[in-house]
Amino acid sequence: MIWVIFAIAAPFLWAGMNVVDKLLREHHLKNSASLSAITGVLAFIPILIVSSFTGLTIPSIQILIGALMAGFLSRIAVIPYYEALSMEEASRVIPVFMVSPVFVLILSFLFLGEKLSINHYIAFILVFLGSVFITFRSIQGIFKPNKAFFLILSASLLFSIGDVLIKYAYGEQNLWNNLFWFSIGGLFGCSLLFLNKGARSDFKKVFVKPKSSLVKLLLLEELLVFLSTVFFFFAIMIGPISLVSVLGSGFQGLFILLFAVILSKYFPKILKEEIDKKAIAVKVIAIFLMLGGLLLIYL
Repeated sequence: MIWVIFAIAAPFLWAGMNVVDKLLREHHLKNSASLSAITGVLAFIPILIVSSFTGLTIPSIQILIGALMAGFLSRIAVIPYYEALSMEEASRVIPVFMVSPVFVLILSFLFLGEKLSINHYIAFILVFLGSVFITFRSIQGIFKPNKAFFLILSASLLFSIGDVLIKYAYGEQNLWNNLFWFSIGGLFGCSLLFLNKGARSDFKKVFVKPKSSLVKLLLLEELLVFLSTVFFFFAIMIGPISLVSVLGSGFQGLFILLFAVILSKYFPKILKEEIDKKAIAVKVIAIFLMLGGLLLIYL
């Protein structure tokens, strides 16, 4: 069950990465395409260095295409995600994004033949419900089927297909080999993002005369990206992808909530959010649901 530890460690780092992303977008890179493209390119560097010492191999054509497509889709998926965020409040968008584990559950069953035990299916439902409750700020209008709803739904589907392809690619590859080819696919996705004029302009800004504060944030960002990606890939390699996906989505929401509460109270200059006291009871229920699901997985 060591995969559970890594499946939860990854979203903890993702939550920290979300805080860094917010600082980067607000103070340095206001173009979302720029942020995605630049961090995608930088994230490849440590993976290339480590992979060069582990011995790279070229898998069969089916596995290679699967790994490349997983990286490509994961990078492209941020486009409809950010577009949806620009149209709607985050509180209305993020709950829809929680449908991703459901897509993974269905796709992994249909294309990978992955079957869970009854306890695991119950655990999936508990963690999924908890993750949805964690993100709720206002229930009214959350599932309104407007353009933003369908954009975020498409992003969720792209991320889900990418996750299932990662699991598929482990049929012939080890951790680092799969991660390398996944990152190559991500670079192809970055090349499309650089078609955006703002992304090209910001790329020059970062690599020609970067501010020290920007460099520090980018270095922290890439450290979190590298570690979280390794943890997530390791969890996928040895655990059921459907459970890894729901744990990742669910506990990321929990960790973001905790970070928001702590930073808002003690470091409001970094992150300041209004904490609705009326919603605390719902959050507590959500946490118990998720912990109950986690307990079922261990049992």
